[in-house]
Amino acid sequence: MDCEHTRRMKERHHTMPTTADRQDLRRLVELIPASTVGTAAGFLEGLIEEPAILESLAAAPVDDESDDDDSDGGLTTAREEAAKGDTVPHHEVKRRLRIS
Repeated sequence: MDCEHTRRMKERHHTMPTTADRQDLRRLVELIPASTVGTAAGFLEGLIEEPAILESLAAAPVDDESDDDDSDGGLTTAREEAAKGDTVPHHEVKRRLRIS
C-alpha cells in the first residue's frame, strides 16, 4: 500500500475532498484485486450509508436489560472464562471444526 498516499489522506481527513483526493481514490480502486471487488464495493457503500446508520444508532433506545446468563445466552460466563484464561486457541477451534 502506498504509505505516502495514506499519510496525505489522513492529513486531509477533516477537510473537503479535492480533485486530487478523488483521483487518488480512483487509482486505489483500480488496484483492488478482482477477488475482493465485491467486498470493496460493500465497504464503500457502507461509507456512503454511514450517516444514516449513525442516526439510527443515536435514536435507538438504551439497552437497560440485565446482563446475566438467563438473558444473555451465556455471555457473562464466557467473559468470566476468558478472563481466567479458560479458552480454546483459534487453531484448535479450526482443527476441531476441520477448517483449514
